[in-house]
Amino acid sequence: MNILKFRPHLSDKGWFTRAMNYYFDCFFPAGATVCVEISADCNLKCVMCPRGGVHGLVNKRRGMMDIEIFKKIIDKFRDENVRVRELWLANWGEPFLNPLFPEMARYAKSRLTGAKIIAFSNLNCLMDPSAVMSSGLDRLEVSMSGMSQEVYSKNHVGGDIKTVLRNIAGLVSAKKRLRGAMAIAVKFHDYVYNKAEAVLAKDFCRRSGIEFKLARCSVSCVEGNAAFQKEKERFSGFYSRFIDLKKEEKIARTLKTPADCMIKCYMVTIDFDGRLYRCCGVYEEKNLMGSFFDHAIREIPGINSSICDICVKTPISWR
Repeated sequence: MNILKFRPHLSDKGWFTRAMNYYFDCFFPAGATVCVEISADCNLKCVMCPRGGVHGLVNKRRGMMDIEIFKKIIDKFRDENVRVRELWLANWGEPFLNPLFPEMARYAKSRLTGAKIIAFSNLNCLMDPSAVMSSGLDRLEVSMSGMSQEVYSKNHVGGDIKTVLRNIAGLVSAKKRLRGAMAIAVKFHDYVYNKAEAVLAKDFCRRSGIEFKLARCSVSCVEGNAAFQKEKERFSGFYSRFIDLKKEEKIARTLKTPADCMIKCYMVTIDFDGRLYRCCGVYEEKNLMGSFFDHAIREIPGINSSICDICVKTPISWR
C-alpha cells in the first residue's frame, strides 16, 4: 500500500494510524529478530566461543536479567507496535542458569503475538523439564559436538555429554506427558574431527523423535574474525583443528558499507542489563552502544557504531 495514494473514506477515523503503522513496519519488513541475553553467565568455556579465550577478547560483564527489565523490553516492542518475528533467549550466555527462564518465556509468549520464542542451550543444566515445556517456548536448540565425552569435550570444555543426553531425555519425556508443542533440536557442530559422531547424534535424534540439525561452524564473532585476519599465521593452526579454513575463505566476504548489512537492519540485541549490542555477532563489552530504553526501537538500526566500520572491512563467512 502506498500511503501517498491511499484515499480513505472520511468516516474511517483509524486510517491514518493503520497507514503509518504499515509505513513504519518497513524498518523491519519481515519483523524484528530480537536477541535478549537473559544470562550473561555460562557454565562452559567452549573453545570455539569467544569466551574460550583464544583471541584474548574482553567481556567481563556477568549477571542475570531480572524479570522487571525483561518485561519492560517486551512491553516496549508491544507499545511501539514493532512486530517481533523471533525472540531469542540467549546470546553468549547459558539461559537456563537464569531461574526466571520459564516466567520470562511465558510472559513473552503472552505479549508478543505471532512471535516464535526460541532458546539456545548447551543443556548441561536444566530446571524442571515440565516447567520449560509448559513455558510457551516454541523451540529449543541444544548445542552439541560429540556423542562421546572424548570428542564432545574438545570444544565443549567443562561439559558432560551424559548430562546433556539425560536432560534431552527428560525434556522428551515431559513433552510426551504434557503433550507439549515445543520443538527440540540438536544443533550438532560440524567440525573436521567429529563426522562419525554426527552420524551417531543423528541416529539418537531419530530414536528420540527430535530434530537433528548439522550446523556449519566458523570463527564466531566479529572481533574474533578481525583478529584472525590480522594474525592468520598465529591463529590458522588453532582453527584448522576445528574447521576447513579453505572452505571458509571461499565464502567469506566484505561489505561496502554498514547499510549493506542485513543483520543490522533486522536484529536488536540486548544485554542482561538493558544495554545494546550492535548485533548478536558482537562480543566485546567495549562495543556496547548504550541503553535500549533510550531509543525508539525503529531508530536502533540507524545507530552508528565503530564496530560496524571494522566488520564491513573484515572477510566473514557467516554474513
